[in-house]
Amino acid sequence: MLDSASVERFFDRAWAETLSDGGTVPGAVITVVQNRTVVLIKGYGVTDIATATPVDAARTRVRIGSVSKLFTALTALALIDEGRLHLDRDVNHYLRDVRAPHSSDDPVTVRALLSHRAGFDTGLWGYTSRSSTDVAMLRDAYQRRLLLGRAPNRAYGYDNLGVGLLGYLAGQVHGTSFARAVEAKVIRPLGLEKTTIGVPDWQAEHLAACHSWDASGQPAKCMAKFVREGYQAAGDVTTTGPDMARFMSALLNGGCLDGTCVLRPETFRQFTDLDMNRPHPDVLGMGFLIYEKDMAGRDALGHDGGQDGFSTSLTLFPESRVGVFVTLFSFVGIPEDWKLSTIIDFVRRGRLHDPYGNTLRVQQRFADALLPAPAATAPARPSRQAADLELSSLAGNYVTTEFGGPMLLDQLLSVTTPLAVSVHGDAIRVNDAGPFRRTGGGLFEKDGDDAKWVFTRTEHEVLLQRAGALPFAMYVKRPWYWSAELTFLPLVVPALLAVPGAIFAFSRWRSAARRRLGLLVAFAGAALVFGIYMELEHFADNYYPNGPTVALIAWRLLLNVGWLAALSALFVIWSGRSDLVSFRSIGASAASLLVALFAVGALTLTVLLPYWRLIGNLWNP
Repeated sequence: MLDSASVERFFDRAWAETLSDGGTVPGAVITVVQNRTVVLIKGYGVTDIATATPVDAARTRVRIGSVSKLFTALTALALIDEGRLHLDRDVNHYLRDVRAPHSSDDPVTVRALLSHRAGFDTGLWGYTSRSSTDVAMLRDAYQRRLLLGRAPNRAYGYDNLGVGLLGYLAGQVHGTSFARAVEAKVIRPLGLEKTTIGVPDWQAEHLAACHSWDASGQPAKCMAKFVREGYQAAGDVTTTGPDMARFMSALLNGGCLDGTCVLRPETFRQFTDLDMNRPHPDVLGMGFLIYEKDMAGRDALGHDGGQDGFSTSLTLFPESRVGVFVTLFSFVGIPEDWKLSTIIDFVRRGRLHDPYGNTLRVQQRFADALLPAPAATAPARPSRQAADLELSSLAGNYVTTEFGGPMLLDQLLSVTTPLAVSVHGDAIRVNDAGPFRRTGGGLFEKDGDDAKWVFTRTEHEVLLQRAGALPFAMYVKRPWYWSAELTFLPLVVPALLAVPGAIFAFSRWRSAARRRLGLLVAFAGAALVFGIYMELEHFADNYYPNGPTVALIAWRLLLNVGWLAALSALFVIWSGRSDLVSFRSIGASAASLLVALFAVGALTLTVLLPYWRLIGNLWNP
């Protein structure tokens, strides 16, 4: 049995040395249970840097972000136990006022939603509101958000929107709402008296304040946000340390507590069957929304979550029957708007502090220091992808499934960090690292290097993961032209040629062909710069809330006219090539070189804009 005093000393030291992150994290609640016994419930620091109110572990409310997905999974599975939901049925069978898009041959199923395989858009626009009284979702606005970024039931990809839809349909099947369904199926049966979906007024007065950090890495207050109804299942639980102790005790005992079970035994085993969603023996597995964790060789599972003001981790060690819940009162935040400037800000600030990483390291040290040593040999894991792969079939560009949405911003994000795989004899290189040689099946290793890569092949795709990665941390092979260079460099060329185009037109005003060419190139380049900026920065807030706005249609029209100008420039170059291209002097040769660059820029525009579905499309993603 764990010794309470030893556990408390361990976390006291961990808070002081690691979890507080040098004062960036103002407070925390830490809970440890073993079987049904509470070993530790303790608060650290303050709930608000402005008031310096000490944390009261029994009363302080916390927001647990995506750890809420465990509540969602249990609720959906309880409805399956009752025969009101079926794992492999099309979700449109249950939805009354919105529809999930799909092909008739590949529907979105409840199983896909429970396994991060539904393929929905992962962009975060519209998830939150600044007011607890403004969380309702209009049907049309919600329907506009239900966009597939990839075909269902193929690759794994972390899917907040899909889990949100799962909760939405669970509420409809229950005949009430998602919040009422969770209350009936999980919260009341387990006696979680201070746990709710959302933040009712009686919870708000005890809620820790929202904290993050500024651009210099210093702690700062932030604006608390509230999750809209269509997304609540992805991360909207408010709770306390004692309630999470009861919740972990139930999870360590087959979903049962105080004589009440939320699931049938066989259903709970399926919920925690980590091999059910394990693409390869060398990657971590996943049950239904609960996933395996890397805890220094010990069997562990759980979920992590981020919410404005909170970084949370729940980890279960089944062999020791131990559960650890850590919530730190700081988080980089959830983007309120899915636009370029917001993402740049989050990426910059996200590099300054890593609450998740600190929590993971502390939990690993906890396991090493206070839990029994791991088994000497790891259990054999089944593989659904045992066949060897042809080396030549692995070469290419692989893009993450994390950004699967249809917006131009999602498409650009997906190619900013591709993995380029090349084949060299009997080995491969990944982004020039390597060589990695095959050591069995789809596993590739490098001598003396901890990095390992795992390839699997499905009926449709070749997939790539790091060994030890979660199932949804996945890359999918794409054609050769899916690369950052071929995406961004062509964007730069027309933009850079806008000003030279204007100068060319006015410096050669007496030549009609050169005048027309210069003006067309200048207009096309300027239209691209303005239109693409508006698309990346303002599409979401000009489409999703109330449908396409006048501004959206206006900049899409501008892009289409710019495309026609680029086409016209190519026609002018071809029809006037005798006047535009000459090498009779140095000046003429320089002008001819500029004409060639204009041709490249115009050709780029004529190809890229239709590829991005911006031509003939005045309002849709």
